[in-house]
Amino acid sequence: MSFDELSIAEKKILLYIACFFKGRDRRYVTRILDSCGFKAGNGITKLIEKSFLTITKGRVHMHDLIQEMSRCIARKDYPNTMAWVTQEIKETLKTSSRLEAVEAIVETNHDQSSGRPMPYCSAKVFMGMKKLRLLEVNNYFTSSEPAAFPEELRWLCWSDYPYQSLIITRGMTNLVGLELPYSDILQVQMEKEVILTSLKSINLNRSYMITSFPDISGVPNLERLNLSCCMQLREVHQSVLNHEKIIHLDLTGCMSLRSLPSPIKMKNLSRHSFLIIVKISKDYQKSPWRQGG
Repeated sequence: MSFDELSIAEKKILLYIACFFKGRDRRYVTRILDSCGFKAGNGITKLIEKSFLTITKGRVHMHDLIQEMSRCIARKDYPNTMAWVTQEIKETLKTSSRLEAVEAIVETNHDQSSGRPMPYCSAKVFMGMKKLRLLEVNNYFTSSEPAAFPEELRWLCWSDYPYQSLIITRGMTNLVGLELPYSDILQVQMEKEVILTSLKSINLNRSYMITSFPDISGVPNLERLNLSCCMQLREVHQSVLNHEKIIHLDLTGCMSLRSLPSPIKMKNLSRHSFLIIVKISKDYQKSPWRQGG
């Protein structure tokens, strides 16, 4: 099969996987690509049938030659749309005309050396990225805490986020996934009366400094919340335990969390997450939800 014979959606899915996601978990990749509007479940299946992709132990793979071909096509036919190599990311961020075309930035070869890395750019750079839908970066990507992100942003993954807060604004209404694992964040702030109907996943795994998790009444469709190994977490807002859409809640390793507010009314919580709550909350055995079976 030729690349040219693929549908537009199949081409984009193939290019995103080749540039960013080869070897990653299929379910995770599907969630991210779905958030970008690609209907990835069906698209990945078709690419497997056409021998562009394979699945091994739940992970998405492709032949090295297909990956290299796809990356060449991305650079030639979709210039500045996707950036994944450190030097190319830096060059893209230097030019305002290039910023206007950027749809996705994913650091695939970030520097793991010790010491504080040099930032790529000013936090104001996001003002020029009107089309940015996917951002997956690490550590000091910007020289200061971002005050705002592009309105089109669908998935934000910022590992080792080095700043103490992140403000969720009205301009982030398209955001589907928010991931800040291993961050230095003390609190997640939400603008008053902001409603995020698109947000379905929040991951603050191993954010050791955070002490409380806020009111999420304005996130009505949240399905997954990962607060595992947040060692200083002492308080979880009642709105989390009253949320009707959450199916996965991970509180394992939250050593400072001694109890959970009751009653717990999470009717869609999966059995796996139910066991996590039993382990973490000493007061759970006395809760009305437990007594009700």
